[in-house]
Parts: sequence; C-alpha cells; structure tokens
Amino acid sequence: TAEGRMRHYAELLDLFVPPFRRKTAAEWIEAADRLGLTLTLVQTVDDLFTDPQLKARGFMRAIPGPRGFDVPIPGRPFRLEGGPPEATWAWSEDPGEHTIEVLHEWLGTPG
Repeated sequence: TAEGRMRHYAELLDLFVPPFRRKTAAEWIEAADRLGLTLTLVQTVDDLFTDPQLKARGFMRAIPGPRGFDVPIPGRPFRLEGGPPEATWAWSEDPGEHTIEVLHEWLGTPG
C-alpha cells in the first residue's frame, strides 16, 4: 500500500537504489526493451534543449529577448493538423509594472 511504502521508505531505498546504480539509464532502458517492458527517462529542463526528438520536431523556439539576444522557450507539447499557430510573445518594459492593478482586479479591492 502507499502507506506501507511511505512507512518503509528508507528500507525500500536501501533495497532498490544500489542495484539501479550498477547500470546507466541507457542500459536499464535497453534491458527493459529486451524484456518487452516500457521504461523511459523523466527528462530535466536541461534535457529538453538537447533531446534529438524534440530538436527534430522543432519543439524549442527562440524568441527575441528584451536585452538583444534570443531566449529559448519550449513550444506546444503536441500539434494538431490545422490547429492554431504558436502563441506570440511580448516582453514587459518594466516587469511588475501592472502588479497592483492586477491584484486589485483579482482581489476586488479598490484601486
């Protein structure tokens, strides 16, 4: 049960972590594939910038940054044929310049 796993968390770590450290992630994925099991990595944000599949799909976009250099951002996680184009972006000249107005609007307090 979930409760049992939480109660014995440290013991489970001691049981499972050492064997998993004996191989690389790629080796575990290959071994799982040979057994017909589905296994994949949970990617980090840094991984998104170097993933070959995401590069091939053009997932990462570069938008003009406020200081004269492009800023990479992720695109949509999926695409639908005939769907709307990617969203447009605009940078604020003064970040936070509308915070008070937005908070007043959301909280219903007088401006």
